[in-house]
Amino acid sequence: MPTIEADAISGDTVESLEAVEGSGAGIRPVLDRYAAFVEAVTGFTPSDDLTADDCYRIGNRIEAFVEERHRAGEWDETVVEGYPVVESRSEVLALARLFRRCHEERVEERH
Repeated sequence: MPTIEADAISGDTVESLEAVEGSGAGIRPVLDRYAAFVEAVTGFTPSDDLTADDCYRIGNRIEAFVEERHRAGEWDETVVEGYPVVESRSEVLALARLFRRCHEERVEERH
């Protein structure tokens, strides 16, 4: 499981994502918590067994969401108001990084 940098996100989110990482449970608990956000932002409903391509696609689309909001001048704390499970912009950025690292790990597993 990818390692999240502690300064990337804060508070309870850091603790919950670190607990997931340390548990060896894989990315599934993250998907369970953020499924509605992932589906709303990416248009992608992830399966139980994510492939490298799935992780890449999710991370890429979350990053695109961030970029679109930046360009529109909407990248402030209100951007997460429509997503009850997401508490901050930092959490959105951490999720994008998590899925990018998931992709890297899945690619490495293939080799």
